[in-house]
Amino acid sequence: MCSFATSEAAFWAKVQHPRKYAEDAVEGLTEFLRRVLLHDAPLSDPKDLAWFLASYARTARLRLEQKHELPALDALRSQLEELLGLKFEGEKGDHFFRSTLVQTLF
Repeated sequence: MCSFATSEAAFWAKVQHPRKYAEDAVEGLTEFLRRVLLHDAPLSDPKDLAWFLASYARTARLRLEQKHELPALDALRSQLEELLGLKFEGEKGDHFFRSTLVQTLF
């Protein structure tokens, strides 16, 4: 899913600052458009499949980074901390947890 804003009002607020909006959206939009254009292309080379998986992982990472509160992941986070014997604390801990989650899934 590619979303330009959460609502029409949010979209119009963002386009008031087009450079910043473009900088914020470029990575996700580029990934989305490339996946759409290559959707029906044959996956004859393993690197093509690897690119698709990496693209979905990058999109997942971007979405996780945009959300500051993720109560649905609290139980998973606690379990992972217990299994790994460490704590994800502070901003760096949050980043490490989210990166670990994306790497595990993809």
